[in-house]
Amino acid sequence: GPHSARSMCKDCLAEFTPERGTMCLDSGTYVINLKGCANCGGRMLRTTGRERIEEEEENVYTETITYKHICSNCQHEVCEHYYTFEADGKTQEYLMDCPLCGKGSHVSRIADDVKSYLADPLLVSDNRPNKIVGRDLKETEKKAGEDKKESEDKKESIMEVAQLSKLREGIQRLTPVGGNGDSDRDDDEGWE
Repeated sequence: GPHSARSMCKDCLAEFTPERGTMCLDSGTYVINLKGCANCGGRMLRTTGRERIEEEEENVYTETITYKHICSNCQHEVCEHYYTFEADGKTQEYLMDCPLCGKGSHVSRIADDVKSYLADPLLVSDNRPNKIVGRDLKETEKKAGEDKKESEDKKESIMEVAQLSKLREGIQRLTPVGGNGDSDRDDDEGWE
């Protein structure tokens, strides 16, 4: 069509690039922000031309996803959706930028994720499902060990290890773990 490569139709949008806080979506459509297709008046959009690029250089992993929002009825192109995820082993950063879906970003420190996971009071209480305890503690120890090797910041590691031994004391008071190695992956969310 007559549009430029980064074409965009403001007339279709109720609001141009709304602020979405920490909302970062790598798929889908924020339909609430569609005023209607400026070309045919249609109220339905679909996505097309999805591209996903993964790059890894100098210990930084980047994933970029782009796709177009177009009118389901007449194929009029509304805008392009841009999403990126970046991880360097210490932080994870998510970014969304789209005239229709809006702008959002979210940064999390991986060490914080581990700490808040360890600080979870349910982890050291009897009503936590047993299956999580044995395996996840091993993974946590392994991760703390890796962090210790890598980290220049020795103090943080020492703190984590101290938290781990506190955690271990708490876990010893729990009921014994059943010997079945299989468990659903629901509890692994912090570890991706």
